[in-house]
Amino acid sequence: MKIIDRYILGKFLKTFFFTVLLSTAVSVVFDFSEKVQKLADTQLPASTIIKEYFIPFILFIDSTIWPIFILISVIFFTSRLAKNSEILSVLNAGVSFRRFLYPYILGGIIVSGIHLFANHFLIPYGEKSRIVFIANHLSDNKKKIRESNIQQMLTPESMIYIRTYRPSDTSAYDIQLEKIQNDRIVEIIKANKMEIVEAPFQWKLYDYSIRTFEGDRQHLEVHKNKYLDTTLYIKPGDFIQIDEFERTFTTFELYDQVQEQKLKGFSNVTSSWIEIHRRTADAVTSFILTILAVSISSRKVRGGLGLHLAAGLLIGALFILFSKFSITFANSAVVPPALGVWLPNIVFGFLTFIMFKMTQR
Repeated sequence: MKIIDRYILGKFLKTFFFTVLLSTAVSVVFDFSEKVQKLADTQLPASTIIKEYFIPFILFIDSTIWPIFILISVIFFTSRLAKNSEILSVLNAGVSFRRFLYPYILGGIIVSGIHLFANHFLIPYGEKSRIVFIANHLSDNKKKIRESNIQQMLTPESMIYIRTYRPSDTSAYDIQLEKIQNDRIVEIIKANKMEIVEAPFQWKLYDYSIRTFEGDRQHLEVHKNKYLDTTLYIKPGDFIQIDEFERTFTTFELYDQVQEQKLKGFSNVTSSWIEIHRRTADAVTSFILTILAVSISSRKVRGGLGLHLAAGLLIGALFILFSKFSITFANSAVVPPALGVWLPNIVFGFLTFIMFKMTQR
């Protein structure tokens, strides 16, 4: 690595992490001022609030606008290099623009790699505590718990109906289990009560009856004051609905969650697939915007830094707007989840290629 490469890479990383630090501080101050009363009402120790809410919040907010941090920071220091004619001097020395991009590409890979690792593994651990903390202490709606008239597929061949669920002791009442083969009900198990024995899938049914169907014949067994130990693919957590729950799983856990939902017969796992693709797409966005930022700001123009930053902010706003529309279409099943998440990167990747070619001239 040459001196000029180390110089540009150092500028890149220093400016980027300073931008992240400054923006994070502002975000924390605004969020704290907005929630200060609710946080005080929790009567929790400051250490608990910091650990369970603010540290995960910092990771969450940084990952959300990480690509915009890169866009602004690269434009900022590259525009200053162009203003001081440092880029022109490098190019006049016989260095091609493609070679000049080397430290930017390296910096983009470093930052995007951090973003990729954080999205897939680090941030979900923080989201587990942050989202639960919000549901328990900050959200007016609290957790949404299904407590009555519950119907759920356990597997493609079995269905459960529950009249009442009591979250205080994880017990359910008036239960009916149906087993299905070749689109016909072959067995119905009814019970007055069901309670968890061993998490996550071991349950005990009380006062139960078993009705089996063989052609036109039926067989009924009634077991009063007895219980049946059984395995049911439903767990207490399935009765709790928390917004953005997909963000609390690492990518491997989310894959397992998708397979579990499919096993239960749920075909609508779009939001989970969107989250899986988003984690990788966001990191790729960071790299694309790095190259785009260099292409925008490497020329010395009238208006200088201000014009470059204005162009960068406009592009950032357009990218966010486009991403929101695209993901909305994916959630609505208008386009496949993968296409909905990756379409902004495809479009802006093509725009970056055009800008790079124009700058190269």
